[in-house]
This record gives sequence, structure tokens and C-alpha cells, in this order.
Amino acid sequence: MSSVLVILETRQGELRPSCLEAVGAARVIADAKGCAVVALATESANLDAAVIGAAGADQLMVATAEAHSADAAAATAARVAREISANTVLLTATVRGRDITPRIAALLDTGFAPDCTAVDANTMVFTRPICGGKAFSNVRINGDVVVVSLRPNFFNAAGREHTAEASEVPSEAAKA
Repeated sequence: MSSVLVILETRQGELRPSCLEAVGAARVIADAKGCAVVALATESANLDAAVIGAAGADQLMVATAEAHSADAAAATAARVAREISANTVLLTATVRGRDITPRIAALLDTGFAPDCTAVDANTMVFTRPICGGKAFSNVRINGDVVVVSLRPNFFNAAGREHTAEASEVPSEAAKA
């Protein structure tokens, strides 16, 4: 069974609030496709499975890395995406997200859509602003896996009563 993978961003062990929006967007996609939402923190963090589950995740994975490394985070995310047969990988379009989104796409041998502000879950068409926000581009990724970064403040957490199933996964080693 396929799934939607959301990469959670943390700072000093705490979850960035915009990640809950990405989990909510993942829930919309997963409901349209009939699959699960898996949230992955690529470094050790203090995460509440009830909060992540309420935002829309079915499962929460926390990697064992003690600190952030873009190479290790991307490698861990790509490995987990393959292991869970993810058809979609979502990240937030933060500085860190913009750094690892293309890395994950390259490791999964697919394209990516950066900085998206809307998604049509039925057609998997993503909308992103171009020309300084004066125009919009609709993007569809051709490939087995879709990798997308979502602009904060354009999506909502699911707001459901659910606690995600939590587990720990090993991190890939950092190159630098």
C-alpha cells in the first residue's frame, strides 16, 4: 500500500508549526488516494504523537540523528520513502525545506515542485506563484514519486481526534 510522507522540521528539538499544515495537506491527498500519512522527523525531537495525529498523520517516525545535516536528512527521507512506498513526499518551504527538497527528489530520481500554495488532490496538480507572485503556475510531476515543498500559511492541519503510532528509525550518516 502506498502512503504520503511528510518531512517534519524541528528546531532545538521542537516542531516547527508550519509542519502541521503540511501534515494537513498530506491528509487531504491521502484521503483522495486512499492511503496513509506518515510523518518523519529526520532528527531526534520532542514530538507529541497526539498533536501529529490530530494534524492528520497516521504514523510518526523519529530518526535517531542528534543534529540536523542536510545530506543525512535527505538520505534518511529518501530511504524511508522507498521503505513505505511513498507516492508523495511533502516538506515545508522553509530555508531548511528548500535545502533538502531537491536532494530528496534527486535521490528518488524524480522532479519536484517548490513553494506550492495549493494542491488538487484528485489530479495531483500543484499551484505555485511565479513572477514575484503576480502569476501562478500549475505543476504536475511525471514520475512514480511526487516531491513538493509547501509554502507556510496556505494549508491547515486536519483537526481530527487521532494519535499517530510512534516509532524510531535509524538515521543515515552525514557526509560532512
